[in-house]
Amino acid sequence: MKSKQYTLLKPHKSDHGGDHKNPQKRARPLSTKDSMHLVLRSTKAQGKLSFSRHTKDIEKILKTFADKYHIKILSCANAGNHLHLHLKLFKRQTYNKFIRAITAAIMMKVTGFCRDRPKPLHYQFWDQRPFTRVIQSFRAFKNIVDYIQINVFESIGYTRLEARYVVKQIRFEFQMQNE
Repeated sequence: MKSKQYTLLKPHKSDHGGDHKNPQKRARPLSTKDSMHLVLRSTKAQGKLSFSRHTKDIEKILKTFADKYHIKILSCANAGNHLHLHLKLFKRQTYNKFIRAITAAIMMKVTGFCRDRPKPLHYQFWDQRPFTRVIQSFRAFKNIVDYIQINVFESIGYTRLEARYVVKQIRFEFQMQNE
């Protein structure tokens, strides 16, 4: 019998999607005052389909649709099989259109599916619904900025431990310059 892995962080009421199993259906928490962390994950994004092989195209897609739907992308990390976005919404209504557009465009760019070459009937590129978390405090804001920077360093070959060390050093040097 396998033992259950416990998490240190309990699911917060500002979390939604991903692998969070919510017994009660509830609306996705969105905020126009606070920024949000968004994660899009695909286990099919490996090898030729890896997001890291399509970095420029993905950045172009994100910029195009962010401009179209008036969403500000504060930072982005491409980790190969998942994307981390730190974004700011200005209208709640634009979130659904934005997510629908970027997930479809990224899937089509990476897989090569299009109108002439449609995807198979039950093909699912994305693992789960997008994970989102509303960033409500300054401490959470600093943590998400560091977390996305760590993912950027990991995507270029650093180990998790090395990436955390580098981000700590950058934050320390920044604090020393501002004193």
